[in-house]
Order: sequence, then C-alpha cells, then structure tokens
Amino acid sequence: YNYFVLPIAESYYKAGEAEKANEIVLRLIELTEQDLNYYFLFTGQKAKLIDFEKQQGLAKLHRINQVTQKYGQTDLSKKSGDSFEQFYGLYLQNENIRK
Repeated sequence: YNYFVLPIAESYYKAGEAEKANEIVLRLIELTEQDLNYYFLFTGQKAKLIDFEKQQGLAKLHRINQVTQKYGQTDLSKKSGDSFEQFYGLYLQNENIRK
C-alpha cells in the first residue's frame, strides 16, 4: 500500500463500491499512521534526514481526508482529519525545536 492506491479507492467510490473503497482507505490510514509514528521517533540529524517522508505522510493523510469528504465517508474523513491534525501538530512542534 502506498499513495498510489488512493486513486483505486476513489475509482471504487465512483463505481458505487464504497465498502471496497473504505477497506483500502482504512488500511492506507493505518499504514500511514504507523509510518509517521516511526518517523517521529527520530531526533536531531536523523529527524532532518527523514523530513521529506514526514511531509509525504502528512500529504497522504490530507489527500485521504479530501477524498473521503468528497464521497461522503464521514467516519473515515474524521479519522483521517484527526490523524492529520495530530501529526501536523507534532511536525510543527519538532520544527520549533529545531529552530
């Protein structure tokens, strides 16, 4: 699972197969959260080296939120939005520490 499976989920939504789409989206959220939890364990120079990966994870959650809102998937939209807010807060916190 990666960012490129989201268009597949979106195609399922368009085809009226919300259940299949939701399975994909939920798994994508879970994997992205796992990745971000791992990335935020790093500090110092190592944290700087994986900054792009953190940004990609945040972008993925944001895009998931947009797609799930568009197709009226309230629970998944809330889940992805809450997750984005949590990790974005951590990201900003870490940015302030580095300055």
